[in-house]
Amino acid sequence: MPSEPEHPIAIIGGGASAAIVAAHLARLSNPAPVTIFDRDDRFARGIAYSTQRPEHLLNVRAHNMSAIENDPEHFLRWLQDNRHNYGPADFVPRMIYGDYLAEILNTTRNRTSFEIAHVKNIRQTDGLFQLETSTGRANFKHVIVATGNSSPSMPAGAEKLSVSDGYYNNPWQADYVEIRDAKNIIILGTGLSMIDCAVSLYQAGYKGRILAISRHGLMPAAHTDSANWPAFIGMPLPASPLELLKLVRDNVRDAHQKNISWQAVIDSLRPFSNLIWETWSEKERQKFLKCLAPFWSIHRHRIAPQVASVIENLKTEKKLLIEKDYVTSVGATASGLIVKGSITNYEGNCVINCLGYRTGNPFPAFSENLNPGFFALGPALSGTYIETTAIPEIRSQAAAIAARIHARYEDSRAVS
Repeated sequence: MPSEPEHPIAIIGGGASAAIVAAHLARLSNPAPVTIFDRDDRFARGIAYSTQRPEHLLNVRAHNMSAIENDPEHFLRWLQDNRHNYGPADFVPRMIYGDYLAEILNTTRNRTSFEIAHVKNIRQTDGLFQLETSTGRANFKHVIVATGNSSPSMPAGAEKLSVSDGYYNNPWQADYVEIRDAKNIIILGTGLSMIDCAVSLYQAGYKGRILAISRHGLMPAAHTDSANWPAFIGMPLPASPLELLKLVRDNVRDAHQKNISWQAVIDSLRPFSNLIWETWSEKERQKFLKCLAPFWSIHRHRIAPQVASVIENLKTEKKLLIEKDYVTSVGATASGLIVKGSITNYEGNCVINCLGYRTGNPFPAFSENLNPGFFALGPALSGTYIETTAIPEIRSQAAAIAARIHARYEDSRAVS
């Protein structure tokens, strides 16, 4: 039998996606050794679960946050075993979920090594993938891209600013206690990261006003009590975004008449979202992204009711103002910072960038179809799928990747 590479499987990215796929690989019979590369040394937790603030909650109820496919009670058992008093319908702090992922990844250590390094490039020769990293080169039989969310988009002019100017390009690096005395804080973006920032600022004792600016001025909607709505997608699948929108609206109207929330309708669509996306042409996908994606996002990616209540109170008290404008640049003035918009300009003494994170495969020349042994999951598959960033999708993808790698090993052993 020919010898296998010393480290036959490489995982690029060390966050939640990496931890989950590593756990599924470790559950295989005779699992192969794995090397995980993470440039920021945030193994298991990544960006989302590195927070140590208890007010930052999961956006999915605990009963659907198992990291292990075909074991839906896994996370709930872990909560009980670790004496965390949360039930199936609760929204658990993300810092606790980070602990859960860290423990899962820790169970793989007998077959896993960890490299704090940036993977710069991949080459494929003689059936192996050569990774060029910030610390050297190494060959692998399989590569899994699990890069998750990467650095946030940066407005023009921000590259000249720093924390000393009052500008925070990463909301997770902001010290809320340190900036709570700022008189006027501007947040760029009105999505999930903005929600975290606003809640944390007032938890830290901030007394001033927050102005949040985004192109559409839309904020995530809230979860409601769990409810079920029957699947309404049939064959043929909706052929266009407009056809899908009409179908959703019809079902929302019917649900309302039965005192069932629109949230239940959106949830019932979830198992079909990727199927619909795959059937659409590139033209139809671009229509969706241009016209409907912002509205889909705030209805699909919702926040915990208790967080929504805090945000609503801040809005009612005029402590959180939402401005619909397109940010063109950020710069420094003699008295603070200025955010230039397409409609008007905004002055503040602290600006926090919550414009959102980039996703997608950082190695677009490689794909599973063209490069056997190459895989991707989670946010790295954004664009290929419309639903790929949440834990339920990631754990399913992780299980499928582990199964395919296992099959490849079995095939190679049979040939040998």
